[in-house]
Amino acid sequence: MLLIAIVDDERSDSSALKALVDTYFQQNRQAYMIHVFNGALDFIRSTENHDIVFMDIRMDKLDGLEVARIMRKINTDSVLIFVTHMAQLAIKGYEVDALDFIVKPADQGSINYVLDKAMKRLEGVSNAAFALKTSDGIVSLSTNDIIYVEVFDHNLVYHTTKGNYDIRGRLSDVMKRLGRYLKNPEFVPGHHPVNERAAEELAEYFDGKRKDFDLPVIYYGTEFQKKVWRVLEAVPYATTTTYRELAMRLGMPQSARAVGAAVGLNPFAVIVPCHRVLGTDGSLTGYDGGFAAKKFLLAHEMPERFPLETELPL
Repeated sequence: MLLIAIVDDERSDSSALKALVDTYFQQNRQAYMIHVFNGALDFIRSTENHDIVFMDIRMDKLDGLEVARIMRKINTDSVLIFVTHMAQLAIKGYEVDALDFIVKPADQGSINYVLDKAMKRLEGVSNAAFALKTSDGIVSLSTNDIIYVEVFDHNLVYHTTKGNYDIRGRLSDVMKRLGRYLKNPEFVPGHHPVNERAAEELAEYFDGKRKDFDLPVIYYGTEFQKKVWRVLEAVPYATTTTYRELAMRLGMPQSARAVGAAVGLNPFAVIVPCHRVLGTDGSLTGYDGGFAAKKFLLAHEMPERFPLETELPL
């Protein structure tokens, strides 16, 4: 679901703009939510990471350009669109990577045009930035930094390549913030013994106390995908393999590309160790969690071979 922010201290202007944006997304059948901020300070205090921000340039206390500079310090991926009565002011938008500007009063045609541009830019964003509000302050992360998120009652633990962060929250908060970047996420609500066991074994793995997982795994996919995942599951701790080697183990040496596609759809990252698969030349290849997570996992298992401070071949 897309999160849209409208920041304008003129309530009549923000209401009119919201109606136009509503029309665009309803016509395009796009899931979205609009947050209207009738003041710059309210927007700055918000911890949400919005996909698209409509920002009035002329506001009391703080103008839109200054607010945009503050926003860009923790969020470089939001699509920023300035709204102004004076088009000559919008030229400064390049300083904060503004996509475009709209002259008030806006009409449906101009909104449709600029939102079409915004949606195209968002389609190219695969590594979204967001801010976590922790007891020690605000931490800026990207989705590629996340290894996994633990949920215990009203506590969330984000396990990332930068460290672990404990915050108050619920599973619904994780989905609201990150759900639009996850591919077909599925969750089992409540205290399921398999979930609790998985959490224990993953914690032991990251603490260096476990090399193999003893979890009951049920695969859902094509017969070919299941075969690939079972072979992948058998790749030992602190070793690597290649797509070609996996294909040869399956008795299908000409199917390395198909094997690679199946590995990319692995539903149990870490537990089924797709991070141990390298390119034929030993280089890092695609990883659904991002290269940073793959480097972190390889360094965790093989620190001498894959030291984090050394740039790995991409």
